[in-house]
Amino acid sequence: MPLPSTAYVLLWFPQPTQTFVFREVAWLLEHGLPLTVFTLYGPVTRRLSPQMREFAGPVERLGLGSLRRAPAAIWHWLRRNPAETRHLWRTAPWALLREMPPTRPRQVEKGGECLWGFLCGFVLARRFQELGIERIHAPWASGPATAAWVASRLTGIPFSFTGRAWDIYPPDGCLREKIRDASFVRVNTAHNVGY
Repeated sequence: MPLPSTAYVLLWFPQPTQTFVFREVAWLLEHGLPLTVFTLYGPVTRRLSPQMREFAGPVERLGLGSLRRAPAAIWHWLRRNPAETRHLWRTAPWALLREMPPTRPRQVEKGGECLWGFLCGFVLARRFQELGIERIHAPWASGPATAAWVASRLTGIPFSFTGRAWDIYPPDGCLREKIRDASFVRVNTAHNVGY
């Protein structure tokens, strides 16, 4: 049985502080998984290891340039999947904004990242369909998982994500919905399973 064509959604790739993510991507590609990395932000160019600099795997970066593509992507999904698009716009941004008290800068950062992920999800959903993506995975529960969740809700492509310390403590405003809709959620410690 062939392995599913997989989208791996990150903020940046490669990221010098996330060697574990880099090794996971390299290992999956080495073992034959048809995988494309999609980043919500542009490239990181400083402090990369030689292996990271030499990485030749498929990577597509959104960055600020994707703002130009967002209106057309949202309009596309309003025509293709109007009920889901309207539901996402009525609920998700407000849930994320609710969890951004100005007295907690880290929550504002996480909320902003998730709002960007929400917007990117519309662009990615269209791209995933163009590429014939069959599975979406995000190795972080905040912005990347939000983008993966939105793309999954719009396209029906199954998604999964990994939850780690900062991105689930405290949770963003849509974490419950992302857990509910994911085909599986992986955490990096047994303590996080119960949480």
